[in-house]
Amino acid sequence: MADTKTDCIVLAAGHSRRFGAAKLMHTMPDGRALIEHTIAIYQAVFDVVHVVARDDDLELQALLNRVGAMPIINTRAEQGMSQSIVAGIRSSDAQCGILIALGDMPYVDVDTVRKIAAELHADNIVMPRCQGRIGNPVAFGVAYFDELLRLNGDAGARALINQNLANVTSVEVSDKGIFKDIDTPQDLLSRT
Repeated sequence: MADTKTDCIVLAAGHSRRFGAAKLMHTMPDGRALIEHTIAIYQAVFDVVHVVARDDDLELQALLNRVGAMPIINTRAEQGMSQSIVAGIRSSDAQCGILIALGDMPYVDVDTVRKIAAELHADNIVMPRCQGRIGNPVAFGVAYFDELLRLNGDAGARALINQNLANVTSVEVSDKGIFKDIDTPQDLLSRT
């Protein structure tokens, strides 16, 4: 298991507009919902997986309770991804840092998550790199929590990362799942 001083937050408060339906609840070939696949990745590494959900997404909240994930309710989801990150940070009591994952990325390898968690310290940012490209999930040391709490809009933490490149630790992986998010039904047809 990852250091218990590190929290795992899965962002799942979007509206799936490009998908055309509730994509996180989309049934995968094995009968489980897409979000269940994502949560299982992080449950293999962390004792507790927190999932940020919209306050009106009762179906997702019920699923989270069923699979043993801890819901964090985001009442400001309309203001963009930043508010899901803020909600996750506010509910964290992590002493080392927080790993932020995206709910629509069900193909990340568990070993990638372990490597990221192992490299996280209170004062760095850890990102996976495959074939020269950076992907997700991303982990932030507690030194960045105040800045994360000031995020706004739908850009996530990209600007914060760009402002702190000297403190970014890249973890080399062969995992193309770090790039594969599901935005449309066609994205489910290929894992690469």
